[in-house]
Amino acid sequence: MGAPYSALRNEGYPAAYGPLKTAVTVDVLEIGFVTAFLIVIVSFIFIIPGIRGWQRLYASIRFFIGSYILVSIMLGLYGMEWEVAELHDTPTYYKAFETHEIEADIGVKIGLNAVNITLKADHHELKATEEVINYNERFHFYGGQGRIGFGRFSGRINREFREAQWLGKPYPILWIAEYFTLDGEDIRWGRSYRLAGYYTWIILWTAFPLYLISLILFFNVVRYGAYFLMATGVTMITGNIIYASVRFGSEMIIPFTDEKKLIFHKGASFYVCLVAGIVSVVCGLLVVLLDYFEPEKVSSFFNVDPLIDFEETFVYENEDEHGETPAMAMSDDAPPQVASRPQFKQRSKTKKTRRQPKPAPRYSQGQEAIAEEPEPETTDHGGMNGDSVKPVNGDSGAVQMSDLQLKEKAADEEAAPPAETEEAPKTE
Repeated sequence: MGAPYSALRNEGYPAAYGPLKTAVTVDVLEIGFVTAFLIVIVSFIFIIPGIRGWQRLYASIRFFIGSYILVSIMLGLYGMEWEVAELHDTPTYYKAFETHEIEADIGVKIGLNAVNITLKADHHELKATEEVINYNERFHFYGGQGRIGFGRFSGRINREFREAQWLGKPYPILWIAEYFTLDGEDIRWGRSYRLAGYYTWIILWTAFPLYLISLILFFNVVRYGAYFLMATGVTMITGNIIYASVRFGSEMIIPFTDEKKLIFHKGASFYVCLVAGIVSVVCGLLVVLLDYFEPEKVSSFFNVDPLIDFEETFVYENEDEHGETPAMAMSDDAPPQVASRPQFKQRSKTKKTRRQPKPAPRYSQGQEAIAEEPEPETTDHGGMNGDSVKPVNGDSGAVQMSDLQLKEKAADEEAAPPAETEEAPKTE
C-alpha cells in the first residue's frame, strides 16, 4: 500500500473513529420554525423602505400579526411544551443495580404526540468514569393504544420503553417513561395524554387551512377573510379546551423523594396557541365591525380595490309612487327604458327603500274634490302574449283591449250574418 493510503493508519488497518456523542440541547423542529420566522422578518425589514406613506405601517401590522398566528399554529402542532415539569438538584440513582446516587436536574416536556425526558448532572458526579450525564430521550405515544405489555402488538411507547431498557438508559428516564406505559384501573396517564393529543392535533390541523383561506380572501373580499380568521381563532381555542378537558383520571405526580416530586402544569405551547386563538377572534371581529361602519378605511388598510366588495345598482327614473319599477314593454317597437347613472352601494348597507305615498289633498269645507282622470297612455304596456294594449274608441275610461282581442272581435263581426231589418210599410 502506497504512502497516501497508509497515512494515519495503524499497522495498515482501516482507520477507526470512536463515536462522537453529543447531547441534545434544543428541539430542532421548533428552532427550525422560529429560524424560518426570523428569516422572513429580516427579509421584510429590507422591503419596508420600498413601501410609501401609511401603507408602510399597514403592511407591517398585517405581516407581524399574520406571521405570529401562522407560527403559533405550527408551534402548537409540533411543540413539546403543552405540559412541563422539572426538578433541580434531585438525588437519584444513575443506573439500575448501582448504589451510587447523583444529584441531577430532571425535566419532562409533553407534546401532542410524544414526551421528552431530560437528565443533566455535573461532571464530578461520576468520579470513576469520564461519562458525561446529559441525556434527552423522546418517547412517542401516537397511534393506537395497543395491547397490554411490551410485545410487537403493544403501543408505540411501550415498545420504545422496552428498547430503552435493553440499551441501558439511566434509571430516572426509565422511571418517568414507565408511568406512560401503565394502562389499568385509574393509572391510565399514557392513554389520557394520547387521546388529548390526538384530538388537539386534528383540531389544529383544521385551523391551518382555515387560516390560509383567510389570507387569500383578505386580498379579495375583506369581510369574508375576517370570517375565516375568526373561524381559525375559534378552532385554536377549541383545541386548547379539548386538551384541557379530554384528560381523565387522577393527576400524574412522579415522586423521587418526599420533597422532590414532578408536578405537571401547562407549558408555553399551550399558552401560545391560546393567545393566538384569542388574537385571531379579536382581529376578525374588529375587521368585520370596521368593514360595516368604515368600509373605505378598511379597504385602504388592506390595500384592496373597494369596488370588489360593492355591487352595481340602478335607480330608474320612472318609478311609481311606491318605488316599484314598471315592467318594460315586450314589443319590438317599444322604446327601451334607460336607467339613470349607476350608484355604487355597499352590500351590507344596501336596503330596498320604498317611497312613501303622497298624502291625499285637503279641501276646504264645502269644496268638492275633483278627481283627475288619467290621460290616455301613448306607450304600450305589454299585454298578454306580448301584445300591446290600446284604448278602445279613444275613450280613456273604457276598458283597454290588446291587439289580439281586437283582431278576434273583428273576425267575429265579419263572420256573423247581417241582421235582417224590417222594411217600413209603404204608405200610399
